[in-house]
Amino acid sequence: MIYVFISLGAVALVCLIILFLVFPGRHGVPFDEKMRFAHRGLFGGEIPENSLSAFKRAVENKIAVEFDVHLTQDDKLIVFHDDDLKRMCGVDKLTDKCTYDELSALRLAGTEEKIPTFEEVLDVIGGKVPILLEIKQSKAGRNAETCRAVAEVLKQYNGKYVIESFNPMILSTMRKLLPDVSYGQLSGGIKNASHGVAGAILGFLLSNLLFNFISRPDFVAYNINNDKNVMFRLVRALGVPCYMWTVRDEQAHIKAEKYDGEIFETYN
Repeated sequence: MIYVFISLGAVALVCLIILFLVFPGRHGVPFDEKMRFAHRGLFGGEIPENSLSAFKRAVENKIAVEFDVHLTQDDKLIVFHDDDLKRMCGVDKLTDKCTYDELSALRLAGTEEKIPTFEEVLDVIGGKVPILLEIKQSKAGRNAETCRAVAEVLKQYNGKYVIESFNPMILSTMRKLLPDVSYGQLSGGIKNASHGVAGAILGFLLSNLLFNFISRPDFVAYNINNDKNVMFRLVRALGVPCYMWTVRDEQAHIKAEKYDGEIFETYN
């Protein structure tokens, strides 16, 4: 009989540890309705992602936006998604290791649109629509500097916004800098967080939200293709708001309707 009690105690302990690891924050999010965020702005056709035109079009259509920020080598915040410039600008360089002058000379996807600064994007949005801001992992090892730069800019901004990141340490740092803001853990199906066995383990832990004890997120932004994940469902059962990414067709939109919002690209 004693072995039964030991086994039950061990199971209970494991459950408590898991709850501790995944338990969210309780700050909440400043939105009373289901949210639809235009992924990297409302882009498409001749309008490239994360361009000023994409954000202008979103504002004109009164649609909230999601976008990404990097810190340049010379401490300028820019709005750009990728870690390198190959896909969008045809240049084989890391985004974070370029100066702003180098980046401002480039154009997005063969258009006349340039890579905008964070301040330029905020000026276009001007508080007219909410923002879901993703802070990117710095390939130059400057996450702390990125966080401080973002916080300084946002202290001057009056519109509604929330902040997300794949990196729980970034969220922890930002919470200390801007404690009254809502923060979200990005996750879902992460397989290549870095190379080798360590990367596989890290990807597993991130995908299963087991670093929530660091970020204590107020919401989760999760890959819609991985929403059957057990830990995601547990976090959802705890009442955490969940925004699903990236919705690219009507089928995914229907699937996302049971959650608190979607991060979408134009599909109709």
